[in-house]
Amino acid sequence: MKHFIHPGKFNYYPNRAGSTMPQPGNAVTQQKNGPAVMNYSETTEQEKMKDALATNSFVSYTERVVGMKVRLRGPKFQDHFSQARLFYHSLSAVEKDHLIAAAQFELGRVDDFNVRKRMIERLNQVDHNLALSVANSIGVPVPESIQFRSQPVKSPSLSQLFFPGDGSLAGRKVAYLLADGYDAAQLRAVMAAVKSLLATNVVISTRKGSILSAGTERSTDDTNSEVSATDCTRIQSNFTIFTCRSVLFDALVIVDGPESVAGLSKAGETVAFVTEAFKHQKSILAIGSGIQLLHLAHLPTLTSAKFATSAGKDMVVSQGVVTVPSWSAVAPSSLATMAASAATKATHALGKGTDVVPHNEAISAFIDGMKKHRAWDRDVVRVQA
Repeated sequence: MKHFIHPGKFNYYPNRAGSTMPQPGNAVTQQKNGPAVMNYSETTEQEKMKDALATNSFVSYTERVVGMKVRLRGPKFQDHFSQARLFYHSLSAVEKDHLIAAAQFELGRVDDFNVRKRMIERLNQVDHNLALSVANSIGVPVPESIQFRSQPVKSPSLSQLFFPGDGSLAGRKVAYLLADGYDAAQLRAVMAAVKSLLATNVVISTRKGSILSAGTERSTDDTNSEVSATDCTRIQSNFTIFTCRSVLFDALVIVDGPESVAGLSKAGETVAFVTEAFKHQKSILAIGSGIQLLHLAHLPTLTSAKFATSAGKDMVVSQGVVTVPSWSAVAPSSLATMAASAATKATHALGKGTDVVPHNEAISAFIDGMKKHRAWDRDVVRVQA
């Protein structure tokens, strides 16, 4: 246990170069008497202490000890569950559900009944409700509840939700489901807001190549274009709906456009993408006809989440899903408008001549949902994904 770091090529002893540095604390004693000296003597111990002082290293303090030598383990070695109980009771309700689901999945794949039974007995030592929830799904009788000597102890810092983060969206990925005929103005507004928060926009369509907005005519160079138009009337798809899954993204946007939605609806993979994103509690923004994809996934009937109707005009925010029947009826927030106006003036003053689109209520609600990472309160039990 050296307390001083000796400079040089070798930091261990002995070494092939025969270097004497560094030396162990009893190096002098070993050189004089040999390393196998086991007999105790006060002279030897005194020499060891001198060596330690000379080499600035550690030597155990020598003292006479009298007593019985036995091989026993203290009571704490029999405490196998207090830390597990502390961990489980410190979790949030969502995290407990995830842990229960994981135990149900893993133990559900075990064929040996006695193994499943023993595992439930151990889970019962942690928490009776935990054992009850898992046992009912794997065909094992529930053991009797155990009366513990003390109330459960909690440590909030053991829960991931105890650390909400700084609200930054940097590095997040937002998926946009598009086909020919989408609303370019809506797409531009949402993408500008997402990009300003350092998140990444990713376009997914039924094909690779250029996707055109409503009213835009295809030209001969659209197929080879690699740079999206600044007005979003032409945009390149990053993935096809057949080559990626919603688990790769943190949020989902479906802009308006009856033709676009009709094209997306032809592929069952689109419905699966939407269903899975909802099941995994991702933030979702659906505008106008884009709400139809939520209905194709049967989300209004399978869950308690509320969605805007095509006949209505009011935006609805429910369980992390923002639905907007009429984009023109969504007003920009005053703060976002002021910020966008200032940013626009700054860019024009620099000669860039770009306009910054202010966030409206729908975009702000969508971004707020993303900052929470997941919609933990979302009803997903009956969703088929």
